[in-house]
Amino acid sequence: MNDGTVEIWKDVPGYENKYQASNSGKIRSVDHVVERNMRSGFPVKGRELKPRITLKGYAAVRLNGKFFSLHRVIAMTFLPNPENKPQVNHKDGNKLNNLVSNLEWSTQSENQLHAHRTGLKDFKGSRNSRALVTEEDVKWIRLHKGVLTRSEIREKFPQLSDSAFEKIFNYRNWRHVI
Repeated sequence: MNDGTVEIWKDVPGYENKYQASNSGKIRSVDHVVERNMRSGFPVKGRELKPRITLKGYAAVRLNGKFFSLHRVIAMTFLPNPENKPQVNHKDGNKLNNLVSNLEWSTQSENQLHAHRTGLKDFKGSRNSRALVTEEDVKWIRLHKGVLTRSEIREKFPQLSDSAFEKIFNYRNWRHVI
């Protein structure tokens, strides 16, 4: 590793003597002998596995024909998880930085809170999965305030409760939209 840290390789739990993970976020197969038809086997040289990038932007590797997120394999190999937390968080928010020092076990809520605090996720407006309108809808509502009647504007958005509509109309919600 370039920062002076020594690269350490350990067997991946459940894949001992087949695959190893490094503290620098790499995976390799181990040198092994392949047996064929009960004859003496032939040696196969281990190699570093090239990860694939998933649609969600994470690195993934295939171990024995099954894909795993690289950060989970690294965490399972190097990081104790005494509280049995189900997720692995990238401390710096970079999904491709799989150094052990950048990973930590977390709960879903801890992971979401971290994403929010670091600005990785912004849950305002239409980026909120529960949003019923878009920023353009909110602009339209406010632009037509004083041009159309409140009830004419209101009938264009039947998906909103009366309370939600009033909060948008009176700038109490969606304040980030001008």
